[in-house]
Amino acid sequence: LVMGSLYNSQNTPPWSLPANKTQSGFLTRSAKGDGGTANFFRFEDKAGAEQVIMHAERNMDTEIELDETHDVGNNRSVTVGGKNTEIIQNDALLKVEQGSLTITVDKQSIDITAMTG
Repeated sequence: LVMGSLYNSQNTPPWSLPANKTQSGFLTRSAKGDGGTANFFRFEDKAGAEQVIMHAERNMDTEIELDETHDVGNNRSVTVGGKNTEIIQNDALLKVEQGSLTITVDKQSIDITAMTG
């Protein structure tokens, strides 16, 4: 039992019921915020629509002491609204086993396209 996690008339669930009855998680309101700002970690357990969402109202930092592995069974998409920086202090490998690889730098006239096979 986590103190403060039981819902009642004063401490209501973070997602409205019954519309979101398949959702659970943690939501914390920003201190001295306007009530609409929050961090949350949410689970959607509706059959066929299962999802885990982690939302940071501002910054999110992750520190890993050893290795990190991601295994994505289908598509992956990353969108960066500002600058993206990656620093690799050893080897790097990008391997496209099927399909194509396209690198485009807008306004710089650099286009690289390669097909496998």
